[in-house]
Amino acid sequence: MKGIFIYYKKINYSNLSGIDKKVLWQLEAFRENGIDCELVILDKNKESFFQTLMDQFLVSIPYGNRYPEWKYSEKYNNIDFIYFRRPTCFTVHMLKVFSEIKENNPKVKTILEIPTYPYDKEMKVKLRYFPLFIKDIYNRSKLHQIIDRIAVQNDIDTLFSIPTINFTNGIKVDDIKIRQPLEQNDSNQINLCAVASLNPWQGYERVIQGIFNYYENNGKRNIVLHLVGDGSERQHYERLVKDYKLENSVLFYGSLFGEDLNKVYNICDLALDAFGRYKTENSMSTSLKSREYLAKGIPIVSGCKVDLLEDNSPYYLEFPSDSSSIDMNKIVKFYDEIYGNGESKLSVAEKIRKYAYKVCDVSTTMKDVVEYIKN
Repeated sequence: MKGIFIYYKKINYSNLSGIDKKVLWQLEAFRENGIDCELVILDKNKESFFQTLMDQFLVSIPYGNRYPEWKYSEKYNNIDFIYFRRPTCFTVHMLKVFSEIKENNPKVKTILEIPTYPYDKEMKVKLRYFPLFIKDIYNRSKLHQIIDRIAVQNDIDTLFSIPTINFTNGIKVDDIKIRQPLEQNDSNQINLCAVASLNPWQGYERVIQGIFNYYENNGKRNIVLHLVGDGSERQHYERLVKDYKLENSVLFYGSLFGEDLNKVYNICDLALDAFGRYKTENSMSTSLKSREYLAKGIPIVSGCKVDLLEDNSPYYLEFPSDSSSIDMNKIVKFYDEIYGNGESKLSVAEKIRKYAYKVCDVSTTMKDVVEYIKN
């Protein structure tokens, strides 16, 4: 059994992003199940600033072949399957390449992973992405001619007239160190962390507004939000923090990796998932960060339903999926219920991590995909 995993960016193995890690974990899951799978990167060498601008223009026009650049290769002739994530948008060049693959290798199984669905609102969140959305709409109507299965996290049987395989975002729990909480933290201070790309659907303005409201209403606890990551919303968040004079309550780190990231996890006793999914019409979060939080052993607060967590979980607090500010009094109460009964923070972390092994280890989350490939 031999296949190819197509990915669209070079992997920096010294500073792995969350998606990079997921791809490598999926590859490992295939190989551990006796499937020989090669990683193929559709990305060019580093280019000049001018060439990057030109590529951004070319990808936006109807027949532009960029991000990624699709080309046929003879290596597709002698494989059993192709697994690939949804690209920036579906293009005529992608359709052409897969049509040629099917023509030369009729038995090959083609599996498209769509990690988040629906995704249309994500593509329309910025005006400059709208041409990509139009291209995607047009070309995905033809996907059923070249794609055999779509791996999706939603409970649906078909998508774009293609049968689905249901899977769950997974991680390799053993690759993520359990947090080593600072047991002697000031009991008056509550440290929250969010480790995420700062895109509109994260919605952390709701949390910043909530901290401001809490202090305006004479809140007594010292709440500190540690934001780890970069993205289009960072400047917006920074302006809010400045306007609300919350510079000591909201800290920006940029992207962190390795031990630098572990230090933040060790400081923080609650972690934030997404609070802006209502902007993209997603009712549920299936984020990789929620899995990492579980593996770290840190309770989760979210602004929408998290797929792996039950409403009655003692380590999960859910707020409505809308634009309302977050009530920090509820977060204070949640924190005290978890950590105010004398149980050590490390004991809490161990319980949460044990749950992570059951629900989101990649050895179980990819089972249905592996079964389809092998059978």
